[in-house]
Amino acid sequence: HEEFRMGYGPDGGIGIWDEVCPSYIIFHPDDETLTRIFTHWQDDFHLFYGSAIADMDKYESYRGFSVPDVAPNIFDASCVPWTRYRSLDFHVFDEGAYLAPVITWGRYEADESGRIMMPLSLQIHHAAADGFHVGRFFTEVQAVCDSLF
Repeated sequence: HEEFRMGYGPDGGIGIWDEVCPSYIIFHPDDETLTRIFTHWQDDFHLFYGSAIADMDKYESYRGFSVPDVAPNIFDASCVPWTRYRSLDFHVFDEGAYLAPVITWGRYEADESGRIMMPLSLQIHHAAADGFHVGRFFTEVQAVCDSLF
């Protein structure tokens, strides 16, 4: 959906990217620091997954908040696998111009009835999307999850 592909181009103008790439974190357990990397999108999942593994291997020992030359057409995919949560809120500290979505999920586990439950959060600038778009996102994610079982 276009609202999840909005961003600023090289000229500073707002536009819609043809495609976006996930930006995600490598956690360094030895010193508990993080490095943001990204992987260029590919329609073939197996090729994309192979590229993501190669990117993680490439930057495994890189230290710094972000690798150089992060693509401008990204969205943030974040995982908090250590915990289950009911609410999560990260603040992107910029001039209020970060239009890309931040998608975060936590630890999944079975509930009392055996259903698999996983917390999922979406944050997006209100200039890019509103409640309708957020609701559609969650409805579509749930439909994909339902189709897996």
